[in-house]
Amino acid sequence: MNKFLGWPLIHHRALPWACFTNHFSGFLHWGYDFWDPNDRWFGLNPTARLKGDGYIVYPDPKRNRVKNSVRMISTRDGAQDFELLKLLADKDPVLAYEKSRRVASRFNDFNWEPENLENVRREILEALDAE
Repeated sequence: MNKFLGWPLIHHRALPWACFTNHFSGFLHWGYDFWDPNDRWFGLNPTARLKGDGYIVYPDPKRNRVKNSVRMISTRDGAQDFELLKLLADKDPVLAYEKSRRVASRFNDFNWEPENLENVRREILEALDAE
């Protein structure tokens, strides 16, 4: 799993699940809004070996803001999933880890199907909603 530009978005979304499964307290994406001022390609240089690594938002100097990307949205969704897993772990830790392992057991062992992740997420929400 990694956050490279050319890799499927499920990598971004499932990364926090693997962090949870493996008892990490979180995930630091260093340099969220750090750009090389000399990189006119903003991480998209066609000659770069790994395109986009490190760039999940892009500068918008005209508005003094950042522009979102689908990678950022997927990263955000994964962070929200991580928080749902933590809530479920407070209620039923065995169930929370069972659910998280169905998405990502390790960083190199995870289910590539987005439908699986969405189904497990729905099950987590239902478990949190149950009395």
